[in-house]
Amino acid sequence: MLYLLITRVGRILTAIVGALGACLALVVPQVTAGAVLAQRGETTEVMVTAASYESDRYFCTVRQDDGTAVAARLWRGCDASVDPGESIGMVYDPEGRIPPRGIAAPGDMPSNWARGVVLAGLLALAGYAAVVRSVRRGG
Repeated sequence: MLYLLITRVGRILTAIVGALGACLALVVPQVTAGAVLAQRGETTEVMVTAASYESDRYFCTVRQDDGTAVAARLWRGCDASVDPGESIGMVYDPEGRIPPRGIAAPGDMPSNWARGVVLAGLLALAGYAAVVRSVRRGG
């Protein structure tokens, strides 16, 4: 972005590149965590102790079979049909590097991947257009 500002590509094109970069920076950690859990995560059933509806999502507070509470509240696999006392699936990193997640609904992971790929492609296209414009303006 600094290069684009220095070469005076244009504020709008620079803003587009910056916005796409920021969006990609927000999506990549989610996709990466999901990919790591899909590759080396272990699944288990956990018991729902409470379910609540907040910010357009259902969240479940859960505990493991031995009674240990899970620190993270799960939203994947938690919906209006889940009541306290029921079991839902959870995937967790045995090394504890990534917080546990509810087991994703079919199709959830590919949509995250697709969102990341589309954002990366748009960022590459906008960056290319900005650099080409900067070269043309300089020449």
